[in-house]
Amino acid sequence: MVWKTSSRFRILFFLLLFGLLSLLLGLVLTSSGLATWDSAPHFLRSRWLLSKWGLITEGNIGDQLKWYGPLWETVLAIFSLKVFAFLQDPIWVRTSITFAVYPLSLLLTFYLLIKVGVGRATAFLCVSLIFGIIRLAGQALINPIDFPFACSYWLVTLGIWTLFQNGCKKSPNKFPYPYLFYISLLSVIPYLIRPPMLLHFALVPVLFFMYTRFVLKPGSRTAGWKLVPWSLFFGLAVIWISWPSIWEMGWRGWLSWIHTFHGLARFPWQGTVTLFGITYQAGHLPLWYPFAWPMINTEPVAFLVMLIGLLCLLFFRGLPYASVEFSFLGKIRTFSLQNWILLVTALSWAGIMLGHPVIYDEDRHLLFLFPLLMLLAAFGLDFLPSWPKYVVSTLIIASSTYSYLQWGKYSYVYKSPFISNRHVNQFMGDYWGVCLSDATTALRNLALPGSEVWVWGPLSVVEFQAERLMKSRAYLRHDFGPFQFVSERPTSRSYFIISYNRDGLLGRVQELVQLGKVRVVWKTLMPPGDPACLVAETIDH
Repeated sequence: MVWKTSSRFRILFFLLLFGLLSLLLGLVLTSSGLATWDSAPHFLRSRWLLSKWGLITEGNIGDQLKWYGPLWETVLAIFSLKVFAFLQDPIWVRTSITFAVYPLSLLLTFYLLIKVGVGRATAFLCVSLIFGIIRLAGQALINPIDFPFACSYWLVTLGIWTLFQNGCKKSPNKFPYPYLFYISLLSVIPYLIRPPMLLHFALVPVLFFMYTRFVLKPGSRTAGWKLVPWSLFFGLAVIWISWPSIWEMGWRGWLSWIHTFHGLARFPWQGTVTLFGITYQAGHLPLWYPFAWPMINTEPVAFLVMLIGLLCLLFFRGLPYASVEFSFLGKIRTFSLQNWILLVTALSWAGIMLGHPVIYDEDRHLLFLFPLLMLLAAFGLDFLPSWPKYVVSTLIIASSTYSYLQWGKYSYVYKSPFISNRHVNQFMGDYWGVCLSDATTALRNLALPGSEVWVWGPLSVVEFQAERLMKSRAYLRHDFGPFQFVSERPTSRSYFIISYNRDGLLGRVQELVQLGKVRVVWKTLMPPGDPACLVAETIDH
């Protein structure tokens, strides 16, 4: 017992230390400022959530924002507005905390796989393949919604089956209720981050129904049937406790909660998406759209290994890790971790293909699909000896690291060398405007205090960066501004323009340059050499 306690303490201590190191890495990588299109509304949502818990006094927000998942946003609110409030740099804290989830998720993936008996070489291959999804780590730097949801999706998939199999082993004739509660708790985490994604919560009652019907002996099934309603009750209770929008409205909250499923699944976003030089309406994408992204967003070695692994999965049955035996048609069969991941993956892809949700901003809404494919691909190669898996994993990590260094903060729009034309006119460019913070910082050497700056893009991103340069404890710049940032054409003849390259927006500035009305005084590039952002100054004739 003493040894077990000591071992658990060492594991918790190591996780805490690793988490702190991950946070420090996040603070370094996001120090230049990485506010995006969605930073302003979700920061307001953070303040509103803390006000609902009585931690700060804050006004109201729009009804639609109230029905975004509260879980991760509450975590970000506590860290940015309470724990690290003294920094006076909430966006920096938010992006750093979000990035810290990435290395922690990779570590937990390796740990969970080892815990259920997967060989170290195969577990290492799983982690390296996920590391090879360059856009996933790129989104870790900037995206506090889709990225943590993607991480939770594959971790919860692993966690639910690990707990379920352990519960079956611990008590073969009566499933332990603590394990039932933990599984129910895990099942709602993806939903509480990114509604309306309720697949895990919906699968858990089905899982316990099948367990009672096919795993338990007839004499134990009476108690087993209670697991189904209890799993629903525990999950709904966690949702109710976690979501101020529900409990502040009583029963009307539940009715509104149910009504918003359609609203969030069919988000009323009007706009276009460009892929391979072809422009589509966001609500009318071709069926092949989700399948095109693994080739684009994944490092080439990892992509090839994924294809080979998934192909091998059709012919080589992997070891039945964390398997549960059940009786079906008079025969004893097994259902393993691999089968569970395959089920979740198939249903997730089916949901996208059949549900036709509104997808925009390239692949950021689809990120949760790809790590599951990597897990399955690694299981498909499980029959190989350890040394080739270690060699391949090392190649993937080395090649991916080079890609991260090459693309930097633009890793979220990485395009694989497999794509012959990777220029921004074939895609959507820096669609979230991460370069705008750099453009704002550049004003300190370009414009006099009080100058008017016309922002062609999300004004809030520029304002966040300007505020941190004037208030942040770590990045205060006494020689910065203040400036007058506007979203409409200034009335004065002398002003500056900040623009970024989303859907070819910079082309409008280039037209003004050719007409002799403005001159470019600063610009920054993104791979493979296209302009990402520029600052232009009017020419006084």
